Parts: sequence; structure tokens; C-alpha cells
Amino acid sequence: ARARVEATPALASLARALEAWRALEAAEPREALHLLDGAGLSSAVGEAASPRAPERSLLATVLRAQAHLKLSALDQAGRDADKALKLHRHSTAALLVRAEVRMRSGHCGEALEDCDAVMQLEPDCVAAYAIRGEARLKIGYIDDAIADCEWCLAYGLPHPAPVFAMRGEAHRRQGRLREAIGDCDEALREDPSCMDAYGVRGQALLELGEVEAAVRDISQAIDGNKAATAAAVQADGVLPASMAALLVARAEARVNLEHLDEAVEDCGEVVQLGRDGDRALALAVRGEAQLLKGRPWESIADCTEALALQPFDAYTCAVRAQAKMSLGKSLEAVEDCDQALDMCPRLHFAVILREQAWSQVKKAS
Repeated sequence: ARARVEATPALASLARALEAWRALEAAEPREALHLLDGAGLSSAVGEAASPRAPERSLLATVLRAQAHLKLSALDQAGRDADKALKLHRHSTAALLVRAEVRMRSGHCGEALEDCDAVMQLEPDCVAAYAIRGEARLKIGYIDDAIADCEWCLAYGLPHPAPVFAMRGEAHRRQGRLREAIGDCDEALREDPSCMDAYGVRGQALLELGEVEAAVRDISQAIDGNKAATAAAVQADGVLPASMAALLVARAEARVNLEHLDEAVEDCGEVVQLGRDGDRALALAVRGEAQLLKGRPWESIADCTEALALQPFDAYTCAVRAQAKMSLGKSLEAVEDCDQALDMCPRLHFAVILREQAWSQVKKAS
């Protein structure tokens, strides 16, 4: 009789946990959290008298971590994963959540350690290979990232689109732009809603000079990720690096198309909410747009702020030099060109600009 009394709430809790898991599979993480809270499935359950309570607590904590991860609440997801690992240090599900949290937070070395731990427990865990591939890509181990992607694709994933998009990004960074576009096309055949594929393909098209097509793809990626971006900004207070890169890429394309007001708007969002490295890129692009709009003082201010964040950007120095030349500050323009050429001696734009600035200095003297 006592066993029946203890089993009834346990079965009810597990049924709620199953409902929460189904909600996660249906991309409804808030509903999953609501179900877990309604069932009283929290870490406190682990202290209950039933010998099965710690297992129910582990299940609930992992599901909660996965829900927070889907909501881009990385800090909370990481805390939940740590709690789960205290209950069971070999929980592969918790290790995978923590690995993804660390990778998305920029702690890629620690993410690799978690992926290795999972692979020791489950050598054929596809999720671990996928997360490790993305972490390696962020660190700059491009060949290793491609190897992980190809392992995942050879394994036969039910949803391979994100891995095709990841391999496309790796190929783009290697300069293999047509291969990158082919990977993204394959991703979009598998899943037309794969926003990462639109973003990577758009950036590859931009580097190939196909600017209008690039703007279309990048805009699709930005619009498709709006909800996730808003959730991430609300949770962390900063714009995700992936979204910042897309906004800056679209701004560059719009500068090329002379859609300058739209370019300034894209950069403004990154300047307001991005991390320092992303803000530096956005300020540099906005500085160029301001110059083309005939606003040299604003251009100089943006370029100066960008160089304070990222001092070794030759092109930004050259843009500031051109803005100073337009104001008759030819000697200062020469100094900026010298600085740019010290960093990049073959920057043709700076060479020509320096000659023009010296010519103005000689005429003035």
C-alpha cells in the first residue's frame, strides 16, 4: 500500500515530465517550463524520501536546462546544467546543454572539454560532434570543424540543415565561396526555414560582389531570427554575435548600393547593443556611410571610436583620412594614411589618398 501511495505522485510527475519533453520537441519551451513548475518538478524533489526522487529531479533539471537554452537564457541554462551534473556527473544530456551554453557564450575551450566528456561516454553522439564542430569553427580550427560536420552528415541526421549551414560557414571562411553557397542551397532544400543558411549564403554572395542577392538573403536571416534575438537581448542585455555580423554585413551591402540611411540604421543597432568587437565593425561601416552622406564630422567621430575599440584597422584609418581631407585637414589626413600603410602597406586606397593629401599640403604651403 505504501509503495502504491509513493508511486502515484511519482508516475504523475513523470507524465508531466513527458509532456514537458513533448513541448520542447514542439519548440514550445515556455510551455515546458510551465509544465515542470506545475508538476513540482524542481531540484528540491531530490531531497524527498522516495529512492526514485533524485532521478526525477535529474530529469526535471535537464529538461529545464534545455528549455532555458531554447529561450537563449544562457546563464539560467548553465546553472540548471550544473545542478543536473551535481546530481549525476555522467549525465550526457546535461553535459551537452553545458557544452552548447559555453560555446554560445564564447567559452569554446570549455565547450570542447564537455564534448570530449560526452564522446567518452557515448562515442557516436552526433550532438556532441555538432557542438564540437561549431566550437572549433569559432576558435578558428576550420579543417577540424569541417571534419566534424562531415562525420555528422555521413552518420545520417534526420535534420541535417544546420550542419550543412555550419559547413558552409567553414567553407566561406576558407574563401571557398561557391562551395559555401552549395552547402547553404543543400541546407535550404532540407529545411527552407534554416535561417543560418540564408545568413551564410548572403555573406558569401556579398564577398562575390552579388550585392542585391546578398541583401535579400541576409534580410531573410535577420527577419527569421528576430524573436530569438529579442529573447537573447532580454536575457543577456547584448546582441548575439551572429546577429551583429548579419547586420554589419547588410550594412556593408547597403553602402555598396548607396542605401546609406538604411546602412546607418543597421549599424546603429549593433553600436547600441553589440559587444565591443562587433561595435567596432559597425562604427567603421557607419563612418564610411556618414562620409558618403556628406557628414565628415560624424564620420570622423565614428571612425575614431572604432579605432579606440579596434586599433589595427587600416581601412578605417583611411576612411577617417578621407573625411579629414574633405574638411581641409590635409596634414592630419597624411598621418592617418601613414598609420594605415604601416598596418597594410598594399592598401591601394590609402596610397592614392596619401598622395592627394600631400598635394593639398604643398599647395597650402
